[in-house]
Amino acid sequence: MRQRGTTTTLQIALNQMMEECKLKGKMTEMALCDAWPELVGNMIARETSNLKLHNGRLLIELRNGAVRHELSYNKNVLIDLINQKFGIGTVIEINLA
Repeated sequence: MRQRGTTTTLQIALNQMMEECKLKGKMTEMALCDAWPELVGNMIARETSNLKLHNGRLLIELRNGAVRHELSYNKNVLIDLINQKFGIGTVIEINLA
Protein backbone atom coordinates (compact mmCIF):
# COMPACT_ATOMS: atom_id res chain seq x y z
CA MET A 1 0.00 0.00 0.00
CA ARG A 2 1.48 3.37 -0.97
CA GLN A 3 0.69 6.67 0.64
CA ARG A 4 2.45 9.86 -0.37
CA GLY A 5 5.65 8.18 -1.41
CA THR A 6 5.96 5.81 1.56
CA THR A 7 5.33 2.11 1.73
CA THR A 8 3.27 0.47 4.46
CA THR A 9 3.53 -3.13 5.52
CA LEU A 10 0.46 -5.31 5.37
CA GLN A 11 0.39 -5.55 9.17
CA ILE A 12 0.34 -1.77 9.59
CA ALA A 13 -2.36 -1.43 6.92
CA LEU A 14 -4.52 -4.08 8.60
CA ASN A 15 -4.07 -2.45 12.02
CA GLN A 16 -5.10 0.93 10.58
CA MET A 17 -8.15 -0.62 8.94
CA MET A 18 -9.17 -2.39 12.15
CA GLU A 19 -8.92 0.86 14.11
CA GLU A 20 -10.87 2.82 11.51
CA CYS A 21 -13.62 0.20 11.44
CA LYS A 22 -13.52 -0.13 15.26
CA LEU A 23 -12.78 -3.85 15.07
CA LYS A 24 -9.64 -3.95 17.21
CA GLY A 25 -11.50 -4.31 20.51
CA LYS A 26 -13.67 -7.13 19.19
CA MET A 27 -10.65 -8.95 17.77
CA THR A 28 -8.90 -8.68 21.15
CA GLU A 29 -12.03 -10.01 22.87
CA MET A 30 -12.14 -12.99 20.48
CA ALA A 31 -8.44 -13.71 21.00
CA LEU A 32 -8.93 -13.50 24.78
CA CYS A 33 -11.81 -16.01 24.58
CA ASP A 34 -9.60 -18.38 22.59
CA ALA A 35 -6.72 -18.06 25.07
CA TRP A 36 -8.93 -18.24 28.18
CA PRO A 37 -8.31 -21.96 28.97
CA GLU A 38 -4.56 -21.39 28.63
CA LEU A 39 -4.68 -18.38 30.98
CA VAL A 40 -6.90 -19.79 33.76
CA GLY A 41 -6.82 -23.55 33.25
CA ASN A 42 -9.45 -25.95 31.95
CA MET A 43 -11.45 -26.24 35.19
CA ILE A 44 -12.09 -22.50 35.49
CA ALA A 45 -12.62 -22.20 31.72
CA ARG A 46 -15.37 -24.85 31.91
CA GLU A 47 -17.11 -22.87 34.66
CA THR A 48 -16.97 -19.64 32.63
CA SER A 49 -20.18 -18.99 30.72
CA ASN A 50 -19.28 -15.68 29.04
CA LEU A 51 -16.43 -13.16 28.60
CA LYS A 52 -16.94 -9.55 27.50
CA LEU A 53 -14.22 -6.94 27.05
CA HIS A 54 -15.26 -3.30 26.77
CA ASN A 55 -13.04 -0.25 27.31
CA GLY A 56 -10.48 -2.20 29.33
CA ARG A 57 -13.08 -3.78 31.59
CA LEU A 58 -13.41 -7.54 31.47
CA LEU A 59 -16.75 -9.02 32.54
CA ILE A 60 -16.47 -12.68 33.48
CA GLU A 61 -19.72 -14.59 33.93
CA LEU A 62 -19.26 -17.75 35.99
CA ARG A 63 -21.52 -20.72 36.77
CA ASN A 64 -19.83 -21.68 40.04
CA GLY A 65 -19.73 -19.56 43.18
CA ALA A 66 -16.54 -21.20 44.46
CA VAL A 67 -14.72 -20.34 41.22
CA ARG A 68 -16.06 -16.77 41.43
CA HIS A 69 -14.70 -16.52 44.98
CA GLU A 70 -11.30 -17.88 43.89
CA LEU A 71 -11.04 -15.44 40.97
CA SER A 72 -12.05 -12.52 43.18
CA TYR A 73 -8.86 -13.07 45.19
CA ASN A 74 -6.71 -13.35 42.06
CA LYS A 75 -8.00 -10.44 39.97
CA ASN A 76 -4.66 -8.62 39.94
CA VAL A 77 -2.75 -11.75 38.94
CA LEU A 78 -5.24 -12.40 36.13
CA ILE A 79 -4.99 -8.80 34.91
CA ASP A 80 -1.20 -9.13 34.80
CA LEU A 81 -1.38 -12.43 32.87
CA ILE A 82 -3.77 -10.99 30.28
CA ASN A 83 -1.77 -7.80 29.86
CA GLN A 84 1.45 -9.79 29.40
CA LYS A 85 -0.15 -11.82 26.63
CA PHE A 86 -2.15 -9.07 24.87
CA GLY A 87 -0.30 -5.87 25.77
CA ILE A 88 -0.29 -3.39 28.61
CA GLY A 89 -3.67 -1.74 29.16
CA THR A 90 -5.76 -4.44 27.51
CA VAL A 91 -7.52 -5.10 30.83
CA ILE A 92 -7.59 -2.52 33.61
CA GLU A 93 -10.47 -3.92 35.66
CA ILE A 94 -12.22 -7.25 36.12
CA ASN A 95 -15.87 -7.62 37.09
CA LEU A 96 -17.26 -11.01 38.10
CA ALA A 97 -20.87 -11.98 37.55
